Amino acid sequence: DDDDDDDDDSVYDSDVQEYSDDDDDESDGDDDDDDDWVDPIPINERLLNLGSTVLITVAELFMALKLDGTIGWPWYYVFCPVFLWEALKLYQNIPLARIKIVVIDELELAMGKPYDQFTQADHDLIRKTGYRVVSSDTSFEFHVITKQKQTATTNVISAGFRLLFIIILILQLEGYIHRTWWLIFTPIWIMSAVFCCANCREFADVQEMAMQQDPSMFASPGQTTPAYGAIGEEEQEEDNTPELTEEEREKLRARFVMATSKVCSITFLQIFGLLMLFLFVGKIQGGGYSALFIISPIFLFVRHFTVLLL
Repeated sequence: DDDDDDDDDSVYDSDVQEYSDDDDDESDGDDDDDDDWVDPIPINERLLNLGSTVLITVAELFMALKLDGTIGWPWYYVFCPVFLWEALKLYQNIPLARIKIVVIDELELAMGKPYDQFTQADHDLIRKTGYRVVSSDTSFEFHVITKQKQTATTNVISAGFRLLFIIILILQLEGYIHRTWWLIFTPIWIMSAVFCCANCREFADVQEMAMQQDPSMFASPGQTTPAYGAIGEEEQEEDNTPELTEEEREKLRARFVMATSKVCSITFLQIFGLLMLFLFVGKIQGGGYSALFIISPIFLFVRHFTVLLL
């Protein structure tokens, strides 16, 4: 019996030792993961976002105090936090909007030597001139940088239109100009039209890219193969493109569906916002309808959303 107890104790001790070793391995793995972890949002980005939130809050407070008659500041003092906020947005987006994307093959041709022979001075020069080097124009990195550049360019254009609108609004509120409110909101109308055209253009680019890589995606069931004798020499040369795998087709289809959904959602939000803005401008221009009509699109949206849920 004592021998059996000793054997049981030895087995228990070995199990405990093995369990403790596993814990040590897991803890070491966790420490390695903590060492390798990188914050996806740099600290300067967090500080800029915090500053933007504070400026918008202060601007809303100043506007409320001005409308209540608590402060008698001119309107250009009231909008100072908004100007600072727009300056922060431009500071964030202008460098990204000025990025130049270059492919390694083009860079090697321009420098006259292979990329692996570039010195540190060459890399510093490329970085200072604002270039981003990618492997090819079909790589994932190329699409990510292109998307960042397009978003930054859109933000810069938006900031420009907003600043123009605020300046015209201040001139109207201070009495320096006396124009109809429909004319005062002209920068907003133009900005909405530009963004609508940009979204449609982006969708057309995605559709064109998908059609070039996989023409069968847009072919009807009766047009799976071209008609006899309809293929010329040039079309036969175009058919020499590599065939996409099923996984690549799924990714391409998902990207096209995502682009379609994005265009539809942005168009809906623009129409929704413009409708409310039309009603608001019509009211301050002297419209005789109730102010409840201004928020009536919200009631309509909530009603349809509730019906869908039920």
